[in-house]
Amino acid sequence: MPYEKAQAIENYLQSNYPYSLSATIVPQYEDFVDHFLFETQTGYCTYYATAMTVMLRTQGIPARYIEGYRMPKKNEAGR
Repeated sequence: MPYEKAQAIENYLQSNYPYSLSATIVPQYEDFVDHFLFETQTGYCTYYATAMTVMLRTQGIPARYIEGYRMPKKNEAGR
């Protein structure tokens, strides 16, 4: 059941919130997720991941937001 809820949230965000690398900056003292979901309704990966984390938590699904990247080892990149 949690997996289906997570899929539903993911599909909702993909279907209703256009992806854009030129999303507006959240004004000072305004909630990041509220601004994305109810004001601009457009964003990039950080916006989607943060919103999904909050939405999952409202459904009782443990979730956390992590940002970063991983560099492959030389042998993983074929070098």
